[in-house]
Amino acid sequence: MLVDGGGYVLYTFAPDQQRAATCNADCALTWPPLTPASAGAVP
Repeated sequence: MLVDGGGYVLYTFAPDQQRAATCNADCALTWPPLTPASAGAVP
């Protein structure tokens, strides 16, 4: 299981392709994407 910094479980969205997200607008508000870690972040 993989979680974000807030302890929320990370999920994949099956309809998304490698370079084309289909979860946008309201979907992305409900299921926010994981953003890249800042420089120097540690696990």
